[in-house]
Amino acid sequence: MRRTVFVSLLALASVGVFGCKNTQTRLRETLTQAFNEDPNAGNVLCGSPVMGLSAVTVTAVQFTGNSSSGSGTATISGTPITMPGMPGMPGVCSGTVRYNYDTSTTSTGYGRRRRSSSMFRVWNILLVNRTSPAPGMAGGMPGMPGMPGMPGMPGMPGMPGMGGSGRTAMTGGAATPIAVGGVTAGSLAPGDIAMSNGTFADDYAIMLTAGMPVTLVLRGGPSTSMPGSTLDVYLIVMQNGVEITHDDDSAGNLNSRVLFTPPTTGMYTIRATTFSSSNSMGMYTLQVMPGMNPMAS
Repeated sequence: MRRTVFVSLLALASVGVFGCKNTQTRLRETLTQAFNEDPNAGNVLCGSPVMGLSAVTVTAVQFTGNSSSGSGTATISGTPITMPGMPGMPGVCSGTVRYNYDTSTTSTGYGRRRRSSSMFRVWNILLVNRTSPAPGMAGGMPGMPGMPGMPGMPGMPGMPGMGGSGRTAMTGGAATPIAVGGVTAGSLAPGDIAMSNGTFADDYAIMLTAGMPVTLVLRGGPSTSMPGSTLDVYLIVMQNGVEITHDDDSAGNLNSRVLFTPPTTGMYTIRATTFSSSNSMGMYTLQVMPGMNPMAS
């Protein structure tokens, strides 16, 4: 079941105010520049790790305000530039964003040498709807095959797949973008990712920086599989389909908390699921906070 997502992607871009360009033209040019130059914007728009975007187009530019400041929406599309070692993405990435814009004035020099310049900027660019399909991130590594038998000796059984929780995804699903500072309200139900232990899951893609800690808190809401109770949530962090860490109840009650310092810069997957299949459907919220917050619950 799809989720309502609040993404806290910040992309700043500034261009000079040239000639007599109208506000809509300046908004289109500045948004194009932002998505051409910021790889993180490409990651969020595509919902998967990319090096950036090419052939960026901005259409359906709408705004409320005047030539100096305001807010608006626009449709963004671009061709993903695939990261080395990653499978190519089909087609283009596209989605709808909302943003704020204003004109800032700066002064330099002193006295008669003092000069003022105005810069038009678009900031607080937030993805509100990704309209192109993005590949989901696979959960868990496959098990290793068994060793063949030696003459007169039985073969060794295969090793189980890696992933500390022992939970793997039986069916895939697109990872929804979220950023540090973001809060997501969602629900687990049939149609979501089906896990090997009979539970359901939602995946979220997040770009993290090496050495910059984050606190992840997954809070259970009303359960629909056990009316009158709270969803018993379970939080998993993965990268490239390999589980890094997980948590059941560190946040107290039936909530989960993970204090995580990324070892490398890149795209990670946060998987929201439940502890047991008997209490596997219902509402939840996922919050990503900057820094270490061991008291978050």
